[in-house]
Amino acid sequence: MSTASKLIDDTLGFLRNYVQDQEQSTHLVDAVDASETVWNVGQGAGVISRGRLEVEDEIVFVESFSGNTITIAPYGRGYDGTTAAAHDVNARLVYNPPVPRHSVLVALNDTLRQVGATLDCYGVTTFTDSSNIITYALPAEAQEIIKVTYDALGSTAQWPEIRSWSINFNANTTTWPTGKTIDLYTGPGGGRTVQVVYTKQPTVLALGDDFTDSGLPATAEEVVKLGACARLVLSADAGKLNTNAVGAHALNERSPAGSAVTISRYLQALYQQALDLERRRQHNQYNAGINWEL
Repeated sequence: MSTASKLIDDTLGFLRNYVQDQEQSTHLVDAVDASETVWNVGQGAGVISRGRLEVEDEIVFVESFSGNTITIAPYGRGYDGTTAAAHDVNARLVYNPPVPRHSVLVALNDTLRQVGATLDCYGVTTFTDSSNIITYALPAEAQEIIKVTYDALGSTAQWPEIRSWSINFNANTTTWPTGKTIDLYTGPGGGRTVQVVYTKQPTVLALGDDFTDSGLPATAEEVVKLGACARLVLSADAGKLNTNAVGAHALNERSPAGSAVTISRYLQALYQQALDLERRRQHNQYNAGINWEL
């Protein structure tokens, strides 16, 4: 199971195959807290100058440096919309990163939103059936019901399917705050647990999340990473694209104008191929629920 941080690392590793000039880096000599603005680094001269500096998932703005000591501008912690954080000894510092980690996370989440139109995410909700109630609340995120089952109890441990139900996505929000309900016309009987499997939009990821927190299966990781790469490579300077790097062997000429667009189209084609494959995998694994309404 990949974390959001590992997805970022994997995406950056893939992008490095297409970038000729690798980033310059050094490391912290002393740990820093989330507010310190004077840092001691392993090597400053020839590596760092005034400008943006990345440390883990934070961007800072370096105002000046002297030897192996850098001074960050008063406004420079948590730069470019990142969050100021403490960093340990030996944390890697990257000067003027071509693709900042926070930009990769944005691209991954943008791709998650995009694939939500093609791939299904699945959620589960449960409730206890009552013999004198037919209408039950659904989560606001529910889009389509896949299957409704109930706990048959006993030694069989079976969850038989309930087939006579209907959904209402325009329920009165005074009575039903989510505006979504399900009616069970042939309920299993009072006191039984009912489970509803539904589709939903993918959930965007924060740094501490696992990929499966998005609602997509682990098999969809490759789709999301390729989609993010196709987005990010367009931000690269075409003059810095190295088409002789591993993974770019199909583009044999030295980087002409428009190389970023060409490579982005190549990655987009890989993304679409992976997306189609994942869609077929979902169709084979899940079948939409069949129900009979009264």
